[in-house]
Amino acid sequence: MSVSERRALLLWRRIKESWRISRAEGPEAPTARKSLLAICEVIATELETRPGVRLELTPRTLVIDGTEVDDSQRDQSIVRALHADGVRAIEIVRGATEEEVTDLFDLWWAFLLGRIGGEHTFSTLAFEGEGRSVRVLSEASGFDDEDQGERQRRARLSEEWVAKLCSPKLSERIELGDPSGLLHARGLTEGEVLDPTLSARELADLAAGARSLRSTGLSELILLMKALDRAEESSKDSVSELAFHVIAQLVTSASDLDRTLDRMSDRFEHDEALEDELFRAAFEPQRIAVFSSLLTDRVQAPGARAVLRYLRNEDLDLLLDRLPEAKAGERIELAKLIAAKSVPPAELAAHVIGASEEVALSLFELAAAISEEHLDLLVRASLVSEHATVRTRALAASKPRQIPELAELLESCFVDPSGVVQRAAVNAIARAKNDHAVTLLCAPLAARGDSDLKRACIRAIAGIGGPVSTSALCRVAGDLRDRGVRMAAIASLGELDDDASAVFLRMLTKRADEDRSIREAAKHALAGRGKS
Repeated sequence: MSVSERRALLLWRRIKESWRISRAEGPEAPTARKSLLAICEVIATELETRPGVRLELTPRTLVIDGTEVDDSQRDQSIVRALHADGVRAIEIVRGATEEEVTDLFDLWWAFLLGRIGGEHTFSTLAFEGEGRSVRVLSEASGFDDEDQGERQRRARLSEEWVAKLCSPKLSERIELGDPSGLLHARGLTEGEVLDPTLSARELADLAAGARSLRSTGLSELILLMKALDRAEESSKDSVSELAFHVIAQLVTSASDLDRTLDRMSDRFEHDEALEDELFRAAFEPQRIAVFSSLLTDRVQAPGARAVLRYLRNEDLDLLLDRLPEAKAGERIELAKLIAAKSVPPAELAAHVIGASEEVALSLFELAAAISEEHLDLLVRASLVSEHATVRTRALAASKPRQIPELAELLESCFVDPSGVVQRAAVNAIARAKNDHAVTLLCAPLAARGDSDLKRACIRAIAGIGGPVSTSALCRVAGDLRDRGVRMAAIASLGELDDDASAVFLRMLTKRADEDRSIREAAKHALAGRGKS
């Protein structure tokens, strides 16, 4: 079903429902009757009479081109006239009595059926002031190929006019405007758009028509936004679909996006009822484009934050791809978006595997802004990253309390091809300042490897201090395999302030079989202790 068809049916359902209520004996009947009369009075502006077959409906008579039509043939005659070639003018003259209104709506129904069944475009409607007559000008679509643009123009007019009929503000005049989109009603105020009693089905039809439009102007979007505020709870499914249309059009076509997003923010920030429905199925092809556009340069706008909080967990790649080039303030906002969606720590950490170096590095600030658990798991995952800079960043971000659980990964860093990673691992372990850290730092000392790494471990062990550190340094100082490492261990023993280290150094100075340089280093270390 086309947009025009959906809107025509939506209009007709509203008319028929009002008519049904008006015929019933109930408290709503007077209002419904008033609404029916107002529908005919409000439809737009003065329009020049066009040539063609003329249909006249008086309270009792239908006349086509001056010939009165029998009641039994009335509907068929109207439909035939609507499908005839050329320009057609239909003039409806309604009497003042309530009972006579039914003839008017019968004609309307025939007209709508004729339009849906034929190839016509719903061109224009006009209200002729005090005489309470409605003139409907319809034009057959027998255009040549070169008139395709005209056909499209009239199709847009069709959509515009049926949309105008859907407005419940029926006591005010709606001016004709340029066919810019949905609900362009300059005579209406923003707070008076769409009947709050619209059913879920009616809202769904309106949403279906809205999303089929190529573009929607800012004023129409504001009106639609107001419509959402007035929708009934029972219509939430359709409201969410219509809401996404508003967002998508704001992002892709509205000229004043930021201002309007700000106006929308409160609506979305506080409406938990939309959380599950919004973006669930509607406009799936547009969803990624919408979020990507908002992430480009508007992520700090309050309204953008309100919309982006509906990102799905599987959409995190959009955020991650944006992070490297985002400014500091934007990165904070992106972190808040993920935090608002309660992304599991493991899920965030999984994104570092296989991520580019820039994206992986940006995740640390992101995780830190969310929670310690997010950062902890990100550190663990990053230690096996293919990028040395990411591994280094993970080591720098690690916490002393994590050292026991990261022991195996930290030991693997000692054999990392990058010396920067090796030194970062030493520093990360040293921050723990406990016996377990000393044990980990001893691992490279007992293995064959880079002397620079071993000397870094020795300095770190000395910085930790305590009996375990003294014992470890004494073992290294007594090892005959690497003279340079021994010298570093002896110097570090001189920095310790305990009796055990002093006893060991004196023992080295007195060993006759020890190399002279070792004895001198021990004496120098002892002398330094004495000065301190």
